[in-house]
Amino acid sequence: GDFVRARELFQEGVRLLRDAGDEDNALFASRLLAWMHEELGDQERAWALYEHNLTWARALGNKPLEGQTLGAVASMALEQGRAGDAVSLLEDVLRIDRDLGARLQTSLDLTRFARALAVAGGGDQEAAKLLSCAEAVREEMGAGGMPYLVEIHEQALAILSTRLNDDVFAEAWHEGAKLTSDEAVALALGETEGDA
Repeated sequence: GDFVRARELFQEGVRLLRDAGDEDNALFASRLLAWMHEELGDQERAWALYEHNLTWARALGNKPLEGQTLGAVASMALEQGRAGDAVSLLEDVLRIDRDLGARLQTSLDLTRFARALAVAGGGDQEAAKLLSCAEAVREEMGAGGMPYLVEIHEQALAILSTRLNDDVFAEAWHEGAKLTSDEAVALALGETEGDA
């Protein structure tokens, strides 16, 4: 919980790792450094560092950290009231993690996407299906709910419960639980079986 000290350590870690030529781990430390700025309320610095890290990840070809950074930027956009931007960014995240075959990360992405979609005010039944699929995938993998993930899940459920009647929600939830991760990503991205 000492974010000031953590920020100092991550700053030093970035410097030491870059000096050692370990760019991928330096980028990972820089991602955590941006998070510390966010936790300390320095949104401007966090945003600038996330954008820097995104360029860095792409230059390195580090797709996992590109996806994680895009996800962090999407979360900030959502907090700033730009739900449409968050949805768009999370579409890119879903593509990256699906293509990497990162099943657990994709389930986390689906939860975040469902919340952003619910906040944006469109596709409530789709959001319920995605939320259900994400939960089913994590249960199948035996992955517990991290506190921030539980919070995001509950936020999405709270929004959807005010807009969908019980029967419609139950049907969407049932259908979502039967989707595979890839099918849920295809639903989120608006892909159909006929798409190339």
